[in-house]
Formats: sequence, structure tokens, C-alpha cells
Amino acid sequence: MVSVVHALSGKEVDESALSRATIGLAAGDMVRVEDAFAFAAECYGARSLGTGEPALSHAAAMAVILAGLGLDADTRIAALLFDVPSDREDFDAIIERRFGVAASRLVCGLKRLAPLRLLIRSQSKSELRDFSK
Repeated sequence: MVSVVHALSGKEVDESALSRATIGLAAGDMVRVEDAFAFAAECYGARSLGTGEPALSHAAAMAVILAGLGLDADTRIAALLFDVPSDREDFDAIIERRFGVAASRLVCGLKRLAPLRLLIRSQSKSELRDFSK
């Protein structure tokens, strides 16, 4: 798995991340990514990831990287929503209704991969311990 090392500061998230995350998209897709950005900001609030990084900053940085790679709107939307809390029973339906089937499937796929983060972190720590012997 790839980890986004560079996070955007709060100011960058507010001022430029959205415009950078929508580069190269058609007008309709720009609106969808803007909506996902607003939805992510509402859902994440001030929540941080396990690394201490603000969730919105991380998500916005991923979307900017994907925009730089020229990937489609659904992929950028999934990046923005990768860690939106899914504690509501109808979360998948909300994502599908609001952002479309493709974006919903990508978000669900990313959520299925989330447990791998714990395995990777624990494996990395074990390898570090082995090298220090």
C-alpha cells in the first residue's frame, strides 16, 4: 500500500486543494469532485488518522496526487471519501446515490483494504526490531 507522506496544511486544503484536485476534469465531473470534497469536510471534521494526520488533509492530498496522474473523477472521489465514517447502515447507499455506482464501489474497495494498514504497520515494526539485533 502507498502512504501519502505529504499532507496539505489546513490553509492549503481550503484554498487550493480543491482546484488542484479537479484539474483536467469536465465541468460535470468537477462538480461531483467538489461535492465529494464538501461531503468529506463535513464528515471528517477535525478527525485525525491513526498517524495523527488530519483526515481531510490526507484525503485532499491523495486526490491532488491522483489528479496529477490524470485519473478520473470517480477515483478522485474515492480518495476523498476513503475514510469517511461508515457507521450508518445506509452509508453505501448514500455514497452510491450521491456520487454514483463506480465511486461507491471504489470507496467500498478501499474500506476493505483498510485492515491491511494494521498488518503493514505491525510488519514494519517487526522488521525494524529484527534489524536492531
